[in-house]
Amino acid sequence: MLVTKLRRILETAETINRDRAVLAMVGLVLLVGAVLRFHNLGNEGLDDDEAASWIQAKDSLLDLIRRTAHDNYPPLHNLALYAVIKLFGDSEWSLRPPSAIFGVANIGAVYWLATLTVGRTAGVIGAALLAISPFHLFYSQEARTYSLLALAATVYAATCFQYLRAPSVQRGAWVALTGLVLVYSHPYGALDWITIAVAFTAFVFPSTVLPPRMIFIWKASNAVVAAGFAPWALILAYRGYVIETKGFWIPVPFSSDIFNTMLDFLGGRLLGSVILVGVMLGVVGRLRREVVVLYVWTFAPVTIGLVVSTLSAPIFIWRYVIGSLPPLLLVSAFGWTKYVRDWRGVILSAAIIAIAGLTLLRFNSPYFEKEDWRAVASFLDERARPTDCVLLVPAFNAGGLSYFRRNSYCQWGATKLSDLPADMSASVVFGVFDSRRTAAYVDELRRRGWRDLDRTDFRGGVQVIAFSR
Repeated sequence: MLVTKLRRILETAETINRDRAVLAMVGLVLLVGAVLRFHNLGNEGLDDDEAASWIQAKDSLLDLIRRTAHDNYPPLHNLALYAVIKLFGDSEWSLRPPSAIFGVANIGAVYWLATLTVGRTAGVIGAALLAISPFHLFYSQEARTYSLLALAATVYAATCFQYLRAPSVQRGAWVALTGLVLVYSHPYGALDWITIAVAFTAFVFPSTVLPPRMIFIWKASNAVVAAGFAPWALILAYRGYVIETKGFWIPVPFSSDIFNTMLDFLGGRLLGSVILVGVMLGVVGRLRREVVVLYVWTFAPVTIGLVVSTLSAPIFIWRYVIGSLPPLLLVSAFGWTKYVRDWRGVILSAAIIAIAGLTLLRFNSPYFEKEDWRAVASFLDERARPTDCVLLVPAFNAGGLSYFRRNSYCQWGATKLSDLPADMSASVVFGVFDSRRTAAYVDELRRRGWRDLDRTDFRGGVQVIAFSR
């Protein structure tokens, strides 16, 4: 009996030490993720998309709702920006911390989800991969909704699994709350919500022995999500109709751009290969129901987006499915750790994290380059006189430039040649172009008698051309 008691004491001590070691690793991963996300957070100026969020959130709440309703996503992230602007102002650094905080929280949420599904070892690897993912890191430093989308999807899935472990009315309320946050984060949040909820209904509940009352509470929680989202769903449905009839800027599916950005989504060729091998290893053998949910959540939003884009209007772009990145990394980590134990798992974890660290070398790839509107604005402020005007092509670039030139005296916008003003009364016209759209407008201005004097290129594919008669 004494030997048995000693063995139990040693096992308990070993478990406590192991738990402390795991928590220390998670803490280190969170620290690295936070440093990366807050480092140089305000160094770069806002790009076009960030400026659009600023325009929608900078005035009153009524203006925020009205302006967001004329865009293509729900208002939750803009509400966060509204609060930040009122408290701290609207500098680049002030606008981006919400995204950075959501990104860091997502790292912790991935580990929490792993403890409910694929285990702590896979959770540490998945959290580390997310912490240094170039794709997730970039969108954790952008004043847009994407890091919120990824966090909300992860937390909603985790609350569903948590409810499964110990069903209660309170945990059902958390399912409803996190589901509402998810659907109000982004249009693809609704797709993530439906995917996770359907996967639970199809793969988890049939093999779970729960009292009918507990299953009813979970279904009622998701019914609350559907009812709560219904008003904005009608707005998005109308916006979808507008997109289908008038067209949208997103490229058609299966273009080279989509496949190139898929590599950025995965973190490059090296990390992407490691992730995909882990995903394939994960499907070998018998799959637990929790892991099936992760696989469905990973691939269904991507597949549905591509199918809808093929049959109807293009609505798919890789950053829209950032909510599928956390489960993708978890199933990959699950695949790599599925057949190892003890010290071998530790070595494998260290090797995968080290390989993932190499992807940070890709962070300066052209895909992650913002338009340098700060430099463009400074250039125009130095050159332009009160009798000069600025022509923006395409017109939606006005947001990025207006953030830095808030008192510009003469500015036109054009998305197509017919949008050019018939009367362009100015001493000099500074054409601010997306470099891919320059030639046709230069030819048209030459036809109207304007001479292009000089050209200046800026980071992010922006080109400024000065014209005079």
